[in-house]
Amino acid sequence: RFALCPRGYGPSSFRLYEAMALGAVPIYVWAEIEWLPWRDALDWGTLCISVEADEVDRIPELVHAHTPDDVQAKRLAIAHVFDDYFTLRGTCERIVERLGDGADAGDS
Repeated sequence: RFALCPRGYGPSSFRLYEAMALGAVPIYVWAEIEWLPWRDALDWGTLCISVEADEVDRIPELVHAHTPDDVQAKRLAIAHVFDDYFTLRGTCERIVERLGDGADAGDS
């Protein structure tokens, strides 16, 4: 039901997207900066459990606080946004949209 997704060498974790692709709720473990993409468009609280590295001992408590309905709600939220934000096609489309938004603003 859950997948541990500690950040990697960089600020994020590819495991986050792999977990979501498999239908697991990611437990994103971060240090220094909680780097999650598309923060202005996505409510990450509905998609994952996020915990700072200094508080990893809280993970069992955070997991047990999720009822089966909570887990299902997160899975449904992930399924709802996955293709549009986390596939190659979806990611490229979001980038093109953002580049287009910037180009339009510069043309005004």
